[in-house]
Amino acid sequence: MIEVSSFNYFTLSAIIILSVGLLLLLQFLIKYFFNWLQLRKISLRIMLSKIIEILFSILILVLFNLLSPELFSFTRIKTGLIFLGIGLIIALPVAYLSYSAIKTGEFGEKYGQILAKTPSDKLLTFITLLILVGPAEDLFFIGFVQNIFIDRLGWISVLVYILLFTGYHYINVLSGIEAKQEFMMMLPVRLIIATVLSLSFLLTKTIVYTLLIHNLFDTLNYLALLSARKIPEQ
Repeated sequence: MIEVSSFNYFTLSAIIILSVGLLLLLQFLIKYFFNWLQLRKISLRIMLSKIIEILFSILILVLFNLLSPELFSFTRIKTGLIFLGIGLIIALPVAYLSYSAIKTGEFGEKYGQILAKTPSDKLLTFITLLILVGPAEDLFFIGFVQNIFIDRLGWISVLVYILLFTGYHYINVLSGIEAKQEFMMMLPVRLIIATVLSLSFLLTKTIVYTLLIHNLFDTLNYLALLSARKIPEQ
């Protein structure tokens, strides 16, 4: 086990940059693998990608001795429920606004490619967003990155997480899921939801509530996308 408390800021930053680079490499390899096999099932690729991200994050947490029962405990339930309520209050109007914008055809053109075209695709995508997306991102960016800075930086660790979380989502542009304009339009929303997720962990010291909020937010937005851009089943 590696104790992160013995590292200075430069070493920790290098470890994080290397880890993010490995995550991006894994994303590229999965996409390349699917293209090589000529598999066009994007819903399956996204699900596999999230599962591998979760396994990678768990490995990192174990390696740096950060995987503890306390990280997944229901502590400070009252505070956690408050953040869940805040997350729901944000998620519902954002989903409605996304639905309205996509319905007009002025937003979300790139998102159309992740829409499931068959019942099995819809189920895979729904399960991915309902269960896997939160752990795939929060285990690493909160459970690892924010966690190793929280004792040293306190509230500033929230800013570190927000910057990394938002920047990491630029991979959506690089992978073609989002256009640059769509990324910029979603940026304020991502900043808000990232702040809620990060503060939830800062004040409860558990990742459980962040996972629930994150999965809820992405699932509602997917349902809005699916409803606004209905496509014929194949």
